[in-house]
Amino acid sequence: MNEVYNFDRYKLFYYVALYRNMSTAAKALGVVPSTISKAVNRLEEELNCKLFVRSAKGNHLSAEGEELYRRIKPAIEMLNVASNNLTEMQSKPEGVIRISSSYRMANTFLIPYVLPSFLAQYPGIKVQIQYIEEEEVQSTLDQGTADIIVSSLLGLADDKAEAIPLLTSNNIGVVGKQMSSLAERTLGVRDLANLPCIFTAKNHLTRLYYEAVFKSEGFQLEPVIEVPSAVAQVHAAAAGLGYTFVPELTALDYILRGDLIKLDLDFEQPLPKVEFLLIPKGTLMNNATSYLVDTIMFYASEMTNRLPILKGDTEA
Repeated sequence: MNEVYNFDRYKLFYYVALYRNMSTAAKALGVVPSTISKAVNRLEEELNCKLFVRSAKGNHLSAEGEELYRRIKPAIEMLNVASNNLTEMQSKPEGVIRISSSYRMANTFLIPYVLPSFLAQYPGIKVQIQYIEEEEVQSTLDQGTADIIVSSLLGLADDKAEAIPLLTSNNIGVVGKQMSSLAERTLGVRDLANLPCIFTAKNHLTRLYYEAVFKSEGFQLEPVIEVPSAVAQVHAAAAGLGYTFVPELTALDYILRGDLIKLDLDFEQPLPKVEFLLIPKGTLMNNATSYLVDTIMFYASEMTNRLPILKGDTEA
């Protein structure tokens, strides 16, 4: 009996590490937060180390916590899959899950990574994806038209949904391999001013930022191509049509394939964009929805682990 109880503590630790928040983990598991808090404290006593660095913003893993999470993660996930398979053999849910997402997150994260795994597990579920902008998140919550939202936030009312940080993405400059010579040196605004640039529409916040940067050094940002999204920006840059600035997550797969090359820039980039998973208060958390949330969190963790490749922090 003691061994079973001890395993439960490791499982609770895993979910706190996954969600980075005890209250969110408690909701996902259907237990009260104090149960998780006591279990984690007991586990820290047993292991004689601190597993989390606690702050007002959430629970961040310590170095010891990162190592423990890395080692138990495969085992917990295999057990979850086995448990879900047995449960779903008896009852395969059907219906529709409505996802509202930015175009970029839908096409670079949800569709290529999350949905194949989710739909393989729940083939009876239909998924409806609606594209929304940052400024539409609040109205989507007010109208109750989504079960899950994946987007960055703009003035969100906290009482409408539970917001879980997913991914933090810095902006980077990239070019296609046709313009690879630009990556051989550090570039400033002056170096880029007369080169072909690809950007989104004039009222886009990121474009406004770079227009101000160029103007501060006496230059005008004049794209040769205007496209509707960051996804279209990387497509155009990969085709050799010019340089562009995009979130690193959007460009990651292109860089790893060698279709895009990251530029070394000597001017400040805009603040990182944080993408959130929002669970509206009225969302029914059945097995399928819970599995979708877990799958989103899993692939967010996987993507975060891949980002150091862009910074040169990992071995080739």
